[in-house]
Amino acid sequence: DTRLHGGRAPLRIAYDRAGNLPPTHHLLDDTIETWIFGPQRPGDWQRTHFQSLENRLEIPDLLQQLAEARKSSLLVEGGALVLQQFLDAGAWDEIRVITGPGALRNGVVAPRVPAGARRLEGFGAGEDWVEVFHSNRPKYA
Repeated sequence: DTRLHGGRAPLRIAYDRAGNLPPTHHLLDDTIETWIFGPQRPGDWQRTHFQSLENRLEIPDLLQQLAEARKSSLLVEGGALVLQQFLDAGAWDEIRVITGPGALRNGVVAPRVPAGARRLEGFGAGEDWVEVFHSNRPKYA
């Protein structure tokens, strides 16, 4: 969101295939435009739109919907599966890898930066290290 910077609030998008988001979750507060890919919830929704997921939502389909809604950029914050789907589809221009000082001993392996990605910079942010990569393919190809 834009809580640390000025500007319009961005469109929020969430996958909630099983309808597990708690009703008190901020994504369901109806304060800004939100797309929920999952079952319709009861209520008088003004800014929150639900879309059934009868089949798996493919990344190109999501990008097409965003283009039709005149949304020109997308920040993806997700788990390894969601991130890997965007990488596999080649649907990325920039990757930021944030590494903290702690070591995880188990869990889900993070996606790998694709071969051919160009590292632009690395910098410290508090105790974290941030690396920025760009795609070598032409934008909007």
